[in-house]
Amino acid sequence: MRICLVGPRGAGKSRAARRLSVLLRRPVISTDVLVSYECGGRPVADIIRQKGGGVAAWRFFRQKEFEILKKISALENVIVDCGGGVVVDLDRRGAERYSARKARLLRTGAVVVFLRAEPARLESRVAADSCRPALGDGQTERDIMRRRAPFYVRVAHVAVDTDELGAKNLAHRILHKIEDRLKD
Repeated sequence: MRICLVGPRGAGKSRAARRLSVLLRRPVISTDVLVSYECGGRPVADIIRQKGGGVAAWRFFRQKEFEILKKISALENVIVDCGGGVVVDLDRRGAERYSARKARLLRTGAVVVFLRAEPARLESRVAADSCRPALGDGQTERDIMRRRAPFYVRVAHVAVDTDELGAKNLAHRILHKIEDRLKD
């Protein structure tokens, strides 16, 4: 069984994945790292810039993300650190919509965990990270979270609030939630 961590950027997915890896002795796979690898090792922000930074760039990225998820869905006993937008695709106008195709891949043979955090905390965690692509169009973490929160809830089997938890406690909370889910 895979454990897939979803949520907005800055929610602590990578931190939790690393700690879960130690506790469970399972490898971590990052969707963003794999997309980066398949695009010549460039950071996501560079991939988006190189593709022109607009809707076409994000469509390219979301398609690459889908292809990566198809590969990951064949793996067992791994922890998947998903990029913040893994739950979305773009409609014809370029607006984000729920990605049923990626949700199917995430949920099959896995437990999907939504890591929640307050928007103010998310903003402070990602503010100084130049490796993250710009949100663009004056969007804030609050705007993105408001739009994507229903998508995270829809794809997840369980949810965990991350605001006041260190990596160790967060990993243990995730494991307890998964155990409770599997008992049902």
